Amino acid sequence: IHTTQSKFDFIQRCREYLGDDYETDQKYLNYLENQYQPKYAIREYTKCNFLHKLINHAIRTGDVEELYHFRYYVAHLCTNLAKLSERFRSKQQRLGKTVLTLYRGQQLSREEGERLRTSGNKYIAMRGFLSTTLDRRVAEDFAESSPENLAVLFEITVHLDQVPSMILADISKYSVNSHEKEILFGLNATFEVDEQVQSDCGRWIIRMHATNCEQEIVNDYIRYLQSETSNVSSSSSIPINFILARFLVEMGETVKAVKLLEKTIPTTDDERANLYFIWADAKISSYHLVEHAFDEAIRLLKKSEELFISLDNKLGQAHTFRRYADAQVLNEMYDEAIHSYQRANQLYKEIPGQKENIASCCNGLADVYLAKRKYTKAYIYYSKVLTWRQAYLSDEHPAIARSYYSLGRYYHLKGNNNENALRFVTKALELKKKIYPPSHPSIQCNERLLKEIQAALAR
Repeated sequence: IHTTQSKFDFIQRCREYLGDDYETDQKYLNYLENQYQPKYAIREYTKCNFLHKLINHAIRTGDVEELYHFRYYVAHLCTNLAKLSERFRSKQQRLGKTVLTLYRGQQLSREEGERLRTSGNKYIAMRGFLSTTLDRRVAEDFAESSPENLAVLFEITVHLDQVPSMILADISKYSVNSHEKEILFGLNATFEVDEQVQSDCGRWIIRMHATNCEQEIVNDYIRYLQSETSNVSSSSSIPINFILARFLVEMGETVKAVKLLEKTIPTTDDERANLYFIWADAKISSYHLVEHAFDEAIRLLKKSEELFISLDNKLGQAHTFRRYADAQVLNEMYDEAIHSYQRANQLYKEIPGQKENIASCCNGLADVYLAKRKYTKAYIYYSKVLTWRQAYLSDEHPAIARSYYSLGRYYHLKGNNNENALRFVTKALELKKKIYPPSHPSIQCNERLLKEIQAALAR
């Protein structure tokens, strides 16, 4: 992240946004290029109007390409805010002020405001950095209504002891407007709504408190992706592009993942092996949408396998065999898939800490046996995998959702037990909706199966 190239990308994107019409803009660009230092990141966030707008918009919309351009600056901002958060928490502890009441005034479009008020959603996850204030009057100045917009005042209670991992800090001393008493939250702060009321002046007040509940789901998932990526690699340092690409593939954004990988220039055989593997992963995940995806995935996996063999990286080889098998199942090459899963499983058993990878292989074998109508074998594997996963994963882990879906599909395809099929597929869908965006292919697939089961029960 902290490279000459990442700094160049950051400056170039700022230059594209500002243009070259104004002398003041050129002065600021020169400052960023020649004088800006990482320790100034928070000050620039409060001082520079366009930086926080572009960054938060990229995060909210999932524009990875735009966010990639700002990786140099965002890394500095996150690091500095985390350090400042530790000092802020220590100070509040010393003062005995561990419960904060913060405010945020906002104008929302009437459509967006009504959707927020009537959605019934218990949690609000803020995508991006969230600016709040200790002064209610400051927030109220930002919450003025108009014919087009709805005035909303968020009243946020934060019990610091209850959300120890949440990043937030008083940044007023860095701000141009220090009187605003600004408290800035780090990425993806999550809140639980307590009540919504309308004041006498017509302004909507949404009272909520900070929570780790939804955030822990996200954190568990990110840790899982990091471990998955580091398992492939023998390096101690994992390029952020690989983690982001894996995340995008999991979120169903395979086109964005490929774009990100195209920007990645590997410098070692280990990184090249990673690149080929994750690229193949994206191809397999877009199997039904992209022509020749299977052939391209196999070609990339072979290149990945050759490099992992030369590096004597057994874990990388195991992952590659497992993805071979996944691709072979999609192409209905069932005997080949059994062989690939077994090879992967054997390698995983030789390496400590591979419970979930072994479970994934067994779930894949169950998929094969189900396709071959060997129902008893399929059920034994599916049941074992769910039991294993429930023992060592959190209740809301994506792999648990996959196990529920697999068992529901098993009961439906075997026939004569659509009640159990409905139960498991419904549980899978409820969990996936907590984890994935609404347009995720896994949710769509789950909904199609649910409709099939409901239709079968209605007959």
